[in-house]
Amino acid sequence: MNRALPAYGRPGLLHLVLAGAAIVCFLVPKVWAKRANVFVCAVNLGWSIRNLIIITACSYGECPERKPWMIVTIAASVLMLIMSFLPDIEVPNED
Repeated sequence: MNRALPAYGRPGLLHLVLAGAAIVCFLVPKVWAKRANVFVCAVNLGWSIRNLIIITACSYGECPERKPWMIVTIAASVLMLIMSFLPDIEVPNED
């Protein structure tokens, strides 16, 4: 296995990329960044649900056990999505 990949393989690597993009969007105080953050966090939640289904699926008679990190990943993705819905940004009036 390639040493450059995290312990969870390529699916975990995409989680790191999406989390990094979400952190950048959380820090940028612009409206477009907040809107993009909702999209990034929704994709991250979908990717974590996909990983839960694929990694815990039985194949050839072997069923892997569910580890706590799988549930933590889902919970963290849900928390990120909720946080992206509640940005703290001032929108200027156009009067």
